[in-house]
Amino acid sequence: MSEAYFILLLTGCLTYYFYKKRIYIQTSSLAIVMALGIFTQGVFHYYLGMDYFTGFTGKLLSGIVLSLWMSFILSIAASIKNRKFRELHLLNPINRFGIGTWIASSSLCGIIIYEQFSQMAVPVVILIVNFTVWVFYIGVIIPFFIKQNNQEVNGIILLSTVSTQSLVLLSHAVYQGSNKILFFCLIAGGIIFYIICLLFILKRYLFTNWSVVHDWKNTNCILHGALSITGVASVSTASMPLLMMKLLWVAATLMFIFVESLEIARMVKRLRILGFREGIWTYHVSQWSRIFTFAMYFTFTLLFEPKGIILEAARNLAAAAGIWVVISVTFLQTAIWFTSFWYVARSYQHKEKSRIA
Repeated sequence: MSEAYFILLLTGCLTYYFYKKRIYIQTSSLAIVMALGIFTQGVFHYYLGMDYFTGFTGKLLSGIVLSLWMSFILSIAASIKNRKFRELHLLNPINRFGIGTWIASSSLCGIIIYEQFSQMAVPVVILIVNFTVWVFYIGVIIPFFIKQNNQEVNGIILLSTVSTQSLVLLSHAVYQGSNKILFFCLIAGGIIFYIICLLFILKRYLFTNWSVVHDWKNTNCILHGALSITGVASVSTASMPLLMMKLLWVAATLMFIFVESLEIARMVKRLRILGFREGIWTYHVSQWSRIFTFAMYFTFTLLFEPKGIILEAARNLAAAAGIWVVISVTFLQTAIWFTSFWYVARSYQHKEKSRIA
């Protein structure tokens, strides 16, 4: 019961803060919950084991994740009540894809609740609501594929795949292997979304002028993250052929190397052109997608058990190094997030002094 009190208290504090400051979360803000959720339920769970996950540290991390999730959901509910939902979340066609973070984060939180408090019926309710939101989500993103603006396309559109595969993971956690046909259809649907989105992204970056400093987006890391969550869904449910799982892991690994090599080049150029703070130490909500994709790839790697010397060696290397990479990236992103509050407060004080003067 003490865990429930902690979650409710923290949720209440966050909700009160949003209310007093009149803050409505950005559409993609639940990427924070996605990132911390997969770190807790995936990396922490599978790397350290169930005993650590259900112990004090695991429950503390789970409580923080669930509190963030509930307070963000309440902020979305407030936007509906105050008739700001359409303005905030639907007017911008590319921004609509951020609703996929609501589905994916809710799926992860449903799994955490099921693993930590299995006697509760809450995960079943989350699953039903999530499927309903997913149907609405598919309805609002399809027009983008029909009338899309090529200049705006980036990895955020791959949240269509991520959200779909997250439903597989939650369904499997709640009902186990009860319906492999459903799992197969959802996974296949997610793969179709991935192929369509990849073609749009390739068209954007192959046939238009762009700069790696200004036009390469943080969300492009979902190029490998979407493959990884598809792999996790396939391995967890055992509903796809072994060959498909191997191909998914190889594809996710190659895409990971390609995308993160571009990210390193981008970081170097941004440092040289924009300096340290503006170049790499400026907070944006899309940065959490990197933690999610890193942690999802690491989770896929831990679950994947390939046959063959080369694949086994590559998998073992990725598994050994991955935990430290994920922890480092999570620590740095959290530091950037908290530092951003200080910059905002400092900027506000400066404006107040200028106004008084």
